[in-house]
Amino acid sequence: MEQNVRFHSENHNYSRLDIPIRMQGVTNKGINIEEDCWIGAGVVFLDGVTVGKGSVSGQIQ
Repeated sequence: MEQNVRFHSENHNYSRLDIPIRMQGVTNKGINIEEDCWIGAGVVFLDGVTVGKGSVSGQIQ
């Protein structure tokens, strides 16, 4: 079984409507996974998230 856990530690800026998103730059806040966490298959972590100590992360199907 493939676990397919993904981490995306970058996000596009998109606040201005007069400039294409691809030209607005990116942010890199990072991803923080604290201790004693259970991470299930298929979970995607996005930039800026903190997964607290003892958390369970899973994919809803």
